[in-house]
Amino acid sequence: MPTNDCKLEVYGRLDKPEFHKAKCAAEDLSGRNPGVFRSTPVIVPLTETAWVEFLQAKRIELRDETWAFTAHTMVFVDLELKGDCGDFVTWAKDKHDYQDYRDQADDLYRAMADEAYEVYISDPQKDFVYFDVNIDDSEQGRMVFELYREVCPKTCENFVKLCTGDAGSSDGVELHYEGTLFHRVVPRGWVQGGDLEASRGCGGRSVFGATFEDECFAVEHSRRGRLGMANNGRHSNGSQFYVTLAPTPWMDRQSVSFGQLVEGSSVLEALESVSTYERPKQDCKIIRSGSYHFNMKIDSL
Repeated sequence: MPTNDCKLEVYGRLDKPEFHKAKCAAEDLSGRNPGVFRSTPVIVPLTETAWVEFLQAKRIELRDETWAFTAHTMVFVDLELKGDCGDFVTWAKDKHDYQDYRDQADDLYRAMADEAYEVYISDPQKDFVYFDVNIDDSEQGRMVFELYREVCPKTCENFVKLCTGDAGSSDGVELHYEGTLFHRVVPRGWVQGGDLEASRGCGGRSVFGATFEDECFAVEHSRRGRLGMANNGRHSNGSQFYVTLAPTPWMDRQSVSFGQLVEGSSVLEALESVSTYERPKQDCKIIRSGSYHFNMKIDSL
């Protein structure tokens, strides 16, 4: 007799319609074939940067199968890669007579994707901020960060106000990241910015005064894209920040990490690729910054 051991797994970008089409197909297939599939498929929605990390890891694990993979959804059946959404739906139709009654409903899947993204971005327990970045006069795109307010509320408040400029000025210095430079690029380490005075790495101040204390070291530097406060020793946080280019566990007890890049992996790659003697040879400028909301999404990543 057939058993319900067959496992479906769907991974993909939560803001893409094809992920929601594959999700619906997996749920329908499991529900209509309880003797073949496990009742609940594994569904994993991912942000843009998390998807890039996931895909890179799968390319290492699966090698040739995923080297040229460019879709935004990946489906596995009993740990075997079936491909993207289209490959999975075709397989389901051929092997299990699956019928997608929403097959022509592209607007429906787009609406599902928009709703999922809006729910994520609009979570009242989360803060999101953005940088629009130029390298010289070339627009690179937008970096969006999720801030861990529940872990580091004061650090996040400082960063949000520096992104929005709402704190005004202090001693003639605008407390605003807009117009400042990424003044340091450490290959395989991090990119650094936030010097409000001269963008050379020797200045900066917080919205609470010159500096404020280290708030919490709970967030590990375990991923590319970690956002943290650059400092000059213990309890010396101002406005300078860094974004990691790789896991940097040695930072875990030295610097406060309080956020994660969730969109803009291509922008971080562009910053990483700039020629540098630690100070970039080109101007890497934050041309706009502020709080990020759902209706600001740039669907070009």
